[in-house]
Amino acid sequence: MNKRMFDIVRYAKYNVPFYSNLYRDICFEEKEILFEKLPLVSKNNILNSEYSNVSFETGKIDSKRLINIPTSGSTGKCLKVIWRDSDYKNSLLPLWILRKKRYGIEPHDRLCCFFTNQYNGRAIAKCDEVIIADNKMLINKNNLNPQKLKIICERIIEFSPRWMILQPSMAVMLCQCIKENKLKVNDNFKYIELTGEKLFANTRNLIQEVFNCTIANQYGCNEVNSIAYECECGNLHLMQECTYTELFHNGKKALYGEEGDIYVTSICNYIMPFIRYETGDRGILYPASSCSCGNKGDVLKLLTGRNSDWILNSDGSRINVCVFVHAFEVINYIMDDVIRQFQIIQNDYDKFTVKLVVEDDIIEDEDEKVSIGELFMQSLDQDSLRKAEYKFEFYNNIFPDEISRKHKLLINNVLSKGT
Repeated sequence: MNKRMFDIVRYAKYNVPFYSNLYRDICFEEKEILFEKLPLVSKNNILNSEYSNVSFETGKIDSKRLINIPTSGSTGKCLKVIWRDSDYKNSLLPLWILRKKRYGIEPHDRLCCFFTNQYNGRAIAKCDEVIIADNKMLINKNNLNPQKLKIICERIIEFSPRWMILQPSMAVMLCQCIKENKLKVNDNFKYIELTGEKLFANTRNLIQEVFNCTIANQYGCNEVNSIAYECECGNLHLMQECTYTELFHNGKKALYGEEGDIYVTSICNYIMPFIRYETGDRGILYPASSCSCGNKGDVLKLLTGRNSDWILNSDGSRINVCVFVHAFEVINYIMDDVIRQFQIIQNDYDKFTVKLVVEDDIIEDEDEKVSIGELFMQSLDQDSLRKAEYKFEFYNNIFPDEISRKHKLLINNVLSKGT
């Protein structure tokens, strides 16, 4: 175990209740402690534990120096991640170095990115659909329609950013809008970074055709930030400076070329450590020598877990499932993280089953369950979905799909009907 990993593991042992309990029988006085002896951790382990995953020192830190990031993602399990601002910046530094070295992108360059609704107390905060702050253009990606997309594209072109960060599905919608309305992208656009979903070759080709700029793919999660970054050869290399990545197959360390579950350790986040933490994704590792770019980080091939799920409308249009994710984030913000996991089943165009994993006392409390349902309907930021019919079901657990071994956020039975 190298010094940086030993330091964060030892810190977690003595300062973070969750790990103090988990490592109670392990001695941390010698640096020769084998990292491989430490237990693996899942999001469920953290959510279901009576011990906090946040350092004792957090209360001594000025709240202005803490960064809070809600995460749910494709797994549908809700968790709030806390960073000290300096640790957060350190975790992103290797990525910034590569952005500058490869594409000439620096923090002061004009950036366009997207945000979801902001909340003020129990209500959605009123704010502009497009916000310009210093060198950044922030765009609300909720409740999109053709008219709103056209305005967004026009504002992006007017702002003339040098680069953009977004999900592949959002990039595709922008590309289609630009082509349909015959808009012209300015030459100042140099780089697009795609993240949060699986990137397919046809998607990359479409984005390159429309924006005529360099594209790079990044794999990461809010818990640890960047895990892997694409090189000029098109391979995802592990970001070894900020995270340590392991793959497991049938409970054992996966060999090179062997499919496995991805686990990560943040070397940067002391306030809320994630050590040997399950991402919910699967992949294959190859040695760095398998790529000709010269990067010393092993190559990661992602297999599952980065697909964008779509809700289908009767007119043939589609809505990204993140609209439901946002509603659950509102509920957790207001009701103190009452929802631990969720799953949506689209039974018909206007009929949905909402499966929720909540605390045991909530399952027996009819008033609380009614409140959750009402707040869900109030938090939907898509007009067509508010008119649909919803059936709420409450569980202690939602089991992963037996084939993919992942929790599927959206099950679309409309597709299975062949309609």
